[in-house]
Amino acid sequence: MDLSAARRKLDKAARDAFDEARKAAAQIADPAVRDALLAHIVAAETGYRQASAGVASAADAVQRGVASLGSAMQALGSAQRLQAQQAYDLARSTVNALSLRAPIAGVVQLGGTSSAAAAPDLSSLLGGMGAGLPSGVSGPVAAAPAGVASAPAVGAPISTGTAVLTIVDTSELGVVAEVDETDILLVQTGVAADVELDAAPGVSYPARVSAIDVLPTPNSRGAVAYRVHLTLEVPADAPAPRPGMSAVARLRVREAADALAVPAAAVFTCDGKDCVWVRGTDGRAQRRAVEIGASGADTLQVTGGLQEGERVVVRGVDRVAEGDELP
Repeated sequence: MDLSAARRKLDKAARDAFDEARKAAAQIADPAVRDALLAHIVAAETGYRQASAGVASAADAVQRGVASLGSAMQALGSAQRLQAQQAYDLARSTVNALSLRAPIAGVVQLGGTSSAAAAPDLSSLLGGMGAGLPSGVSGPVAAAPAGVASAPAVGAPISTGTAVLTIVDTSELGVVAEVDETDILLVQTGVAADVELDAAPGVSYPARVSAIDVLPTPNSRGAVAYRVHLTLEVPADAPAPRPGMSAVARLRVREAADALAVPAAAVFTCDGKDCVWVRGTDGRAQRRAVEIGASGADTLQVTGGLQEGERVVVRGVDRVAEGDELP
């Protein structure tokens, strides 16, 4: 048996394997991982050279007649097993180094994020004036990443920084809103809210204010506003929201139980005061100054100036004059 030819064939296969491993290591962007893999390759190559030298020594000994062919074959077999194990270890290390691992758990979607210039996201509109929500606490949210860009084509080269896929963490959903500067002081961390998705009308999602930005953000109207972050809860029987959906949130910044209230359309301004038209005992209109407390979507709390049971004008208040006969 020609041991020299077998050894040369084995050495060539080992060199090719080490070269391929170096090429694969060169594609790794992380310097620390790349250096660790290259060090592994150098150590493996050194170990193989020692085994190959043992095979050469055994072959020389056989040719000189000082050793048996069996011992030489045993040395060759050991070198072959070592080369195969090192090739396997290097391939596994290369695959591990080139594997993409997400830092969080979530839903995988191919492609990177794409921003939307104008569309609001599930972090959406703080607009509908709910119970206790003062006038002006509304506005569109700042647009966040609203979709996924196209994924790289199969076989296309991937350069450093190219987004291959997006991990979407849906374990905790939130709403981001912009509150006008005139109302931001009414909003505090922990304030409860109700959120309704455009995609699920009539379904209410509980939410709570988790953070309020310290620095202002110019909103779409050019006014100064502050972003308010709310954590969203999903009831068991409600549809699961998806990132990017539009919604309306109602913050309960002020609440009044068993309050006297009138429709918001009934209140108008006169001489710098809030007023309503009251139907007097003679059936004629009387202008009455009132004190307004908490405001809701369609009603206003009256803390003074009216008594329960009195009738007020709720439509066409601008066409009523003092003393007009009311139905």
